[in-house]
Amino acid sequence: MTEATSADTLPAPPPLAPTGEGARIVIVEDDDDVRALVTEALTNRGYEVLKAHTPEEALQVANGHPAIHLLVTDVVMPGDTGPRLAQTLMAKRPGLRVIYMSGVTDDVVVRSGTLRPDATFLQKPFTLAELEQAVRVLLEAPSS
Repeated sequence: MTEATSADTLPAPPPLAPTGEGARIVIVEDDDDVRALVTEALTNRGYEVLKAHTPEEALQVANGHPAIHLLVTDVVMPGDTGPRLAQTLMAKRPGLRVIYMSGVTDDVVVRSGTLRPDATFLQKPFTLAELEQAVRVLLEAPSS
């Protein structure tokens, strides 16, 4: 792996406490109800949650915080896609983990080339337990 030379690249976020304490998550979802539900669930688990309605808003939110551990984003939104947003954020934040969510099945999303087959994907509607499990798995996984 090569070391980033861009002055715009941020260092990997610091290690997390096992309870979620200290983890900052950006939620990007254009559906107000889904965004509110995901935010409440993760906040109640001890995560700091930053909310955005659009990919553009998510970039503004992310630029205001040096350490972001996880991006949870809808795949298709007005103005841009979750995968393009993730690519933009990961270019500046190499340690960023991503969970994609969509009402379109993961099979269709992967076959269309929108997501890689190894991407973490939650099919809407998902349970809060499924969300919490996906978040925990990604945040506890060693950095690559």
